[in-house]
Amino acid sequence: RLNADGRELTAAVAGWFGHKITDKALASFAYVNVMAYDLYNSLETPMQTSSIEAANDSVNEWVARLPKEKVVYGVPFYGMQWPVGGGSPQQVGYGDLLRRDPMAETQDQLMGNGTITDLNSRATIKAMPKLAMNYGGIMAWEAGQDATGEASLLQAIRDASEE
Repeated sequence: RLNADGRELTAAVAGWFGHKITDKALASFAYVNVMAYDLYNSLETPMQTSSIEAANDSVNEWVARLPKEKVVYGVPFYGMQWPVGGGSPQQVGYGDLLRRDPMAETQDQLMGNGTITDLNSRATIKAMPKLAMNYGGIMAWEAGQDATGEASLLQAIRDASEE
């Protein structure tokens, strides 16, 4: 009925609950946005939450169930910041991270002020649209966490898509 009205049904999905979505339900989506981030196993041990390898694995789990053109590659516009010595991580937007430390543009891990922060730097985000071209596209969580100007992750995606 949605298609007849020119509408589409979409969903944001993650690997940790994918087994709960039936194949019949998946078939009703025009596409799914795979949240290929927050892929860590612990809230206490600092680790990269969206490496290219782990993100690819997450996206490919959905490609095993859907045509690849219906699977959209999701990237994070934030980092996870852990206190050194333990404690729960805090999500910090890329723009805020960049204002605090210019190395956020090129480094996927930052250390300082008693914290370890894992993120997808601009350099890493720029590699992901090329991978996403093998699928149904790319999406980000969440544009309001981006930086402005030449350091912008949205601009990195645009630049990579035009190369």
